[in-house]
Formats: sequence, structure tokens, C-alpha cells
Amino acid sequence: MLLEAIQRNFDFCLRAASVFERDAPGNQLFEAETLTIAGQKWLVLAAGLDESVAAKKFPAHSSRAERATIPLRTTRGAQASLLFIVRPSEFPIRGDNSPLNHVTWFAPSETVPLIEVREAFFRIQDLPENANRIQSLRWEVDTVSARETPLEDWLRVPARLLGHNPAHCPSHLHINSPLQEDQHGRPMESRADLRFGCGPANPLAVILSIAAWLRAH
Repeated sequence: MLLEAIQRNFDFCLRAASVFERDAPGNQLFEAETLTIAGQKWLVLAAGLDESVAAKKFPAHSSRAERATIPLRTTRGAQASLLFIVRPSEFPIRGDNSPLNHVTWFAPSETVPLIEVREAFFRIQDLPENANRIQSLRWEVDTVSARETPLEDWLRVPARLLGHNPAHCPSHLHINSPLQEDQHGRPMESRADLRFGCGPANPLAVILSIAAWLRAH
């Protein structure tokens, strides 16, 4: 029942945004599946996945895996993709209290106050021209890269303090602008990419905040 409530709230918020559509049967904005991982039931929600990723996330349903490759579109022509692997959680958080655990508020008025996010992204690419010169937006939960030792020497002591790489926080927002070139005509990717660590973030709030920006542009 709680997994169904989580799915229902994702669907409600994506539709309430009024900027997303998808060429899928039944006007579904994402595909859904329940997986058992390490003895726990997790809800998988997805749209716009690569074929190989979709096959892994929907191992028992090839038709759902195929549909999970269909992306979302925004009303102004940008393309969006999403993946959320989540389950209900409780307070106090049980088990490993590592800072790499992503437990966040979700929908407290709808019987699901807290969820744990195992893996997640919400990506919008090929944005139309806008005053902020933003080309793409990506929110991701990536605990693998967060475990890596920072490349920057000065960040290694802070990384031990935090329990993760602060240059690649477990939860982060990418804000990308068109590539700039140096004096030799070579692209300078670092100047076009901001990775902003945002801590445990409510996926619904991420979706709705991005949608609010899309509606204003």
C-alpha cells in the first residue's frame, strides 16, 4: 500500500506540473515495477532509460523495459528522463546511518512521511534558449562516485570529515550551460558545468521546483 502511495504521489506531481508529456500507452508518464533487493521491496519508476539500463531495472517484464526507454518531453520541446528506486522509511533510521544513506521527507500528509532513495536521477536536456543560458538540468543521487577519494588534494581532509566526496556529493544538481572555448578553440567543460551538492532532497520538490522554472521560461 505504501509503495502504491509513493507511485501515486509521483504521478500526481508530474501531472500537476503541466509541462511534461510522453508518447506511451495510456498516457503514462513513467513505468513502474516492484523489485526485491537485499530482502526489501523497492519501487522502481522510470522513463527515458538506455536500453541496457531498462533491462536491468525491469528484469521480469521485457515490455515494461521497452516502454521505460520512452522519454518525457516538455511543452517547449526539451527531453526529460527519470529513474527513482525508493521505498518507505521510518524515523529513527534503522541500520547503517552512513551519510551516504539518502532518507528524506516525502509526502507527510499522504501517509508516506519519509522515503529512502537507493538510486535516482531527473534529467532535462536540450532546453530551449533562455535568459539563464542553461542547456540542461540534472538532479542525481550517486553514492558510488560519492565514495571516491577527491581528485583535489585540498578536499581530502574535508571528505573524511563529511564521510563523502564534497566535489561529488551523493545528492547533487548539475546546471549546464553551452560549452565555452579557450583561446585555442578548445572546449572548457569545467566552466559550463556546475555540480551543486544539495543534501538529501525530496524528489517531489526537485521535480516541482524545476517545473516551476520551466513554466516561467
